[in-house]
Amino acid sequence: MFKRILVILLIITAAYASDNRAFMLADLPKEELYQKQKIDMGSLTEYRRGLYLISSWLESNKGLFKDDANTSGMISAQSRDDIKSLWKSICDFFLAIDSIDSFHRDYHLLKGDYEKRSFHICRAAMLMEYSFALGFIERIERRPELAVVLNDSVPEIGLPAGTYDRFKFRFLNVLMATEFAAFEAAGAVYGKPEPPLSTKLISEDSLKIWKYGIWKGEALTAKNGMDILKRAGKKTWFPVQKGISNFAGDAKVYRINNSLITDRQIREIAGELKPGDIMLERREWYLTNIGIPGFWTHAAIYIGTPKEREEFFNSGEIYSLLMEMGAASVEDILKKSTGRYKLCLAPDSSGHVPRVIEAIGEGVLFTTIEHSASCDSIAVLRPRLSKREIALALIRAFRYSGRPYDFDFDFLTDSALVCTELVYKSYEPGKNREGLVFPLEKIMGRNILPANGIAKLFSDEVKYKRRQLDFVLFFDGIEKSKKAVRSTEKIFFASHKRPKWHVFKEQ
Repeated sequence: MFKRILVILLIITAAYASDNRAFMLADLPKEELYQKQKIDMGSLTEYRRGLYLISSWLESNKGLFKDDANTSGMISAQSRDDIKSLWKSICDFFLAIDSIDSFHRDYHLLKGDYEKRSFHICRAAMLMEYSFALGFIERIERRPELAVVLNDSVPEIGLPAGTYDRFKFRFLNVLMATEFAAFEAAGAVYGKPEPPLSTKLISEDSLKIWKYGIWKGEALTAKNGMDILKRAGKKTWFPVQKGISNFAGDAKVYRINNSLITDRQIREIAGELKPGDIMLERREWYLTNIGIPGFWTHAAIYIGTPKEREEFFNSGEIYSLLMEMGAASVEDILKKSTGRYKLCLAPDSSGHVPRVIEAIGEGVLFTTIEHSASCDSIAVLRPRLSKREIALALIRAFRYSGRPYDFDFDFLTDSALVCTELVYKSYEPGKNREGLVFPLEKIMGRNILPANGIAKLFSDEVKYKRRQLDFVLFFDGIEKSKKAVRSTEKIFFASHKRPKWHVFKEQ
């Protein structure tokens, strides 16, 4: 009976907190709601994995958190950079998890399995945030200097000074403990979650929270449950959180198959590209944004069609390469470089043929320009390299096709790749190969190349008059007007400085 009372408390208090997102949730067509629930459950699974990787990094760098790590009270520049980079990633994950949690908070307006799925989404979101936050705060509090570093402003994603203190207040709060208790009890009534949410992982998060010993008892839960589940102030630690629930929820539901770049603009873009061009892309509200620093979050390589490649490489510049390879054409070399060559010829269901190679969640794939450029902002840069160098880059890219996506972001291995790793390694300098030199950034202890780093490289090299890349085009997405407009090199030049959640700055 007590557990059922808690369920009622959850329902009543969620109703108090309802706003127009409640209409969005309950008013969605059943099939669309089901698809969104499945997508959000899958996203939460990936977000939890990301937080687990951060926890693993923290565990492997225990020395940073010892109170006697440095008797002077100073933290090295490298350690400061590492912890700030870590903090930015944590904020990204929590913002994404919060937006999903907030969208489903009115699950009580649904019926049957739909209600159950949205409840478990909210419960899983709360548990993964709470369990991670408690462990993270415990580590930081061992060394007060680290709290000072985290309370610094982080302009890249719009975080003001004092954010860590607000983060700590949010989670070291009796109200949060009470919400945990209410969800734990209600979870017994709603039963087990559906895949891809895992009962095992949810239980692990719950046990971690119990381990930290902040539980205040069922009586306290019953007494404060209604206030807690109104969620008053829970999200206020993140400055752009105001309005994100409706905005992100709306975009994910109503723009899930509707990008700001139009089909007409994609045709315009395709007409200006050449094999070897590097594409930088930005998609709002997608998993690809999470944990990746900067405005630009994805990179791909334009390979063109066989006909485009034949015309492009019909030049004396590649004669020496053909002689070395004993081939009649670059296309012959590409055919021999991978057992997946036929996939770059196979049209999709709409009849579009692949013209791009990119590393996405499913792995390194040949995709269509219609698919890849269907984003919200896109820029194209052209390497200042000979056609021989471009051919060598494409050959390397083709060899990587079919390899899995590298969710560990490890540039030291070639067995799996992320999007920018494909670009980096395809153009990597080597014996008899000039290539492109991309500066790596250390994030969570690993050297990687963010897509935003490619845009920054272009900006820096233009500034200091030593270019490796030329500007081709830039279509800038404007969320407020729901369209993308063709923009200039000057505007693109500064795009890498945009806050990560640039879309909120437009409002």
